[in-house]
Amino acid sequence: MTKTNKRFDIYMNGISVYLDDFCEKHFIEFDSWVDDIGVTVRFNNGYKISFADIRKELDYEMPESVIWEWYDYKKQNPRAKKELNLYHYYQGHRLKEMETTA
Repeated sequence: MTKTNKRFDIYMNGISVYLDDFCEKHFIEFDSWVDDIGVTVRFNNGYKISFADIRKELDYEMPESVIWEWYDYKKQNPRAKKELNLYHYYQGHRLKEMETTA
């Protein structure tokens, strides 16, 4: 096994621990990877979420509903896709507030 393959296996094993915890917390199932490097995950409920956001949601011990509310908020507000990350949403920020504080 090459060093690159070994590093990738270690990386994917770490991701698997987070995915298992995330799926257990939300009573959902992993469906597939959107890409082949472990960046974005598709779940059986149709949502596609980046691993970075899954990690933040678990590490900050956010309430179960926050990530889904944020995801839906981004779908309803196209500007939010680029301007409002999960952590800021969790802190209570919304687009109008960001405009007045910028």
